[in-house]
Amino acid sequence: MGRPALQRLAQSSRVVAPAKIKEPAKLNLADGTTLKRALDEHVVKVLAKAGYLEDHLITDTKIGLGFLTCAIALLAQFYPKKYPANWGLLLGCVVAYVICTAALNLFTTLYEGDAFLITKPKKGAPEQAALRVTSKLPRYSTQYTLIIGSNDKKLASESIKHEKYIGEYFHEDGFLAEDVLQADVQELLRLHELKQKKTN
Repeated sequence: MGRPALQRLAQSSRVVAPAKIKEPAKLNLADGTTLKRALDEHVVKVLAKAGYLEDHLITDTKIGLGFLTCAIALLAQFYPKKYPANWGLLLGCVVAYVICTAALNLFTTLYEGDAFLITKPKKGAPEQAALRVTSKLPRYSTQYTLIIGSNDKKLASESIKHEKYIGEYFHEDGFLAEDVLQADVQELLRLHELKQKKTN
């Protein structure tokens, strides 16, 4: 058997390694912040599977404003001329920095607020079908509250709320009970969509 034939045989007999599956993380059940983050992240995944993808426009805008603010600060720091020859530039940079920082805070307050997720509408759905999702887990509290509503401010009062003892979402060994949370999110979403249909 020639060398090319042997090489083809060797290539065809190679065992393809299975793709690595991300193992669920074991969490510290005494750390409320970590637990809330884990719950919120899984909610995002469940909604994405249901067709509600995250709207990255808000995040991209915040990143853009942040980069612009940093660029202004770098210009003021490394401009070739020294003070007092560059006082006019420094004044302009300070004013621009304040304006950009205020714009970033205002944008975050107006468009994001306390939501951890703002989605695009489902494919083929009207713009008001986009979701605004918020959650609450106050310090020292054991109640996780999930709120799903429309991103349309006119329909904000029609949000659907679900509250549950956080211990029901985690196993004793510190792993997230994904099926329990998924079922609650899907039911909350079903109720929200039903309410939206009645409103429309």
